[in-house]
This record gives sequence, structure tokens and C-alpha cells, in this order.
Amino acid sequence: MSYIGETTTNSKVASFTTDADVFTTATTFITINNWNEDFSSSLCTYTSSSGIFTINEKGDYKIDSLLSFNATSGFRFGVEVEYTKNTSITEWAIKGGYVRNNSGAQETQARLSRISSLEEGDTIQLRVKRTTSATDSNTLKAISGQCNLAFIKLEAG
Repeated sequence: MSYIGETTTNSKVASFTTDADVFTTATTFITINNWNEDFSSSLCTYTSSSGIFTINEKGDYKIDSLLSFNATSGFRFGVEVEYTKNTSITEWAIKGGYVRNNSGAQETQARLSRISSLEEGDTIQLRVKRTTSATDSNTLKAISGQCNLAFIKLEAG
């Protein structure tokens, strides 16, 4: 499968933005489960209680997220983001971003983008954690309205 240099026609898109801050002090993954649908073409169904997106149409997808984070106090730590498929398989992950909340380094962003073949009924979750092992109460915050997720069904034309 190669989409480089090919044009797409009739691509379908489902787009979501967080509608509330997500806070964690955990160094284990938590699911971001406060997405608000911006635009949908029935590609996926979102379940807010679990943060799970269920794919409604088999196909090749580009899943793209851009997440903004800050911290509630002056501690330094990194951010790790992952997509899981069918709730247990880590499909894609990135360690990136550095949150200091001090001296102009208050916010960071992490972008994760992946092309994958998905079946009808597959599920996707977006999860996040702090990457420090410190036993402190400083909190990583995914910022409301500044975290975006898109499912784009790719169709070669």
C-alpha cells in the first residue's frame, strides 16, 4: 500500500477535540476519554465512558493526533502517548515533550500519526502518561480544546 504521489478522492474524515482537561499524576497509561465530535462521516463511533473509538468501515486509515500538555506545578517530566488497538495491543507510541512549568517551558505538544489497515469493529484508544518515576503529586494536564484527533479513511483515486 502506497499513497505517496497518489491523489485521494472522496476521503472520509472524523475529527474530535477534547472538551475538558485531563489530569494525571500516574506513570502508567490512562485513557483520554473526553472527546467532543467536531466532524464525523460515520467512520467511527465514540464511547465517552471508556474513551474507545470503534471503527465502522474497513479500510486504510491515517490516525492523527496533536496533544497539548502542561503541568500544575514546577516539576519536570516527559510525556508518553500511545494508540492501542482492540484495548490491549499497543499499535504506536511516542515519548516526547518536556513539561517544566517554569521559565517559559510551561507547555509542550506531542504529535502521533500513523497509517494502518483497520477492520470493521476494531477499537482505538488514545492513552497518555508521565514518564518520570518520581513519587510526587505534580500533575500532567492534557489541555481542553488543544488536543485533537482525526480518523481519515484513505482511498486511492
